[in-house]
Amino acid sequence: MITLHYSEEVLSYADVAPKEGKGAAARREGVLELLKRKAAEQAPVEAPAVAAEEGAGPPDLMAALEEAMLEVRKNR
Repeated sequence: MITLHYSEEVLSYADVAPKEGKGAAARREGVLELLKRKAAEQAPVEAPAVAAEEGAGPPDLMAALEEAMLEVRKNR
């Protein structure tokens, strides 16, 4: 990272832009190879199953808020 102290030190984009070259391509290939290897070694992550509730409709937010406030008052 370059610190600029004076307006004369302002550099053009070409001077500070990341350089694409052999190093960047090699790093990219290395990361892709690592990701492929990890994907082959580990099983994919699956979301946990959610049990369906009877009469599951939209949640009653006011009832949940009142219940939470009662708990807070009780634990004071």
